[in-house]
Amino acid sequence: MVLRHRRRWRARLVVSIAIGFITMLSASMGLSWSRLDARIAPSHRGADIVANEHAPWAVSVYRNIFATHVYSHAFRSPEAAEVYRRENQIEPTRAPYWFSAAGHDPTQYPGIAEFMPYEYLYDIDDYAVGVPMRAFRFRLVHWRALDADTKRVVPGSRGGRLIGHSRTPMGGPIPTLPIWPGLILNTLFYAAIWFALFTAVGALRTARRLRRGLCPLCRYDLRGLPQRACPECGWASVPSPPRAVDA
Repeated sequence: MVLRHRRRWRARLVVSIAIGFITMLSASMGLSWSRLDARIAPSHRGADIVANEHAPWAVSVYRNIFATHVYSHAFRSPEAAEVYRRENQIEPTRAPYWFSAAGHDPTQYPGIAEFMPYEYLYDIDDYAVGVPMRAFRFRLVHWRALDADTKRVVPGSRGGRLIGHSRTPMGGPIPTLPIWPGLILNTLFYAAIWFALFTAVGALRTARRLRRGLCPLCRYDLRGLPQRACPECGWASVPSPPRAVDA
């Protein structure tokens, strides 16, 4: 009986983790597809200065309960990035742990230095969704030359899918790049909720069967038996004492 009980708890745990992953995935993709996250005004707005081996970046961070939008712009010096933050009256904050500008070199796009002495026309756009933590993100890196009216996507820099207005109610990015810490923690968070629900339902079902005089495991009729023990599956309301070991 003990082995059967352990197997039931293990099966409940495995099922909870599987359903927790599905719930996490549905919540993240549902937020992106419905664009509900974009309809809620940001509850936090701040900026951070992040540098890589090529340039400093002014990183603007917009957050609400469902999503985080990170817009970063390359500058030629940390002082220029700080001036940008102050002129736009953006409070200092920390960039999300999943954001990185590593490997991006805005200096390889010429034709702007003589007209833009303080900054590069090179931007990194990151958009992440997930509750309670961000689990998936979308990235788009683009640059703009002075003779171009539109921004150009840096080759090989797009991560996720960009869907137009005809496919979603409001249009926009669909994050598909996993943020592994958030993905794992969100899965465990939803799995814990499902596990608690399954456990509560199991406890209610056990109490109901006992009130009806049935075995809580196999529903064998225990009414009229001298002991609260099931002869069918071996369940007992009071554990049986250990057997004495013969000398």
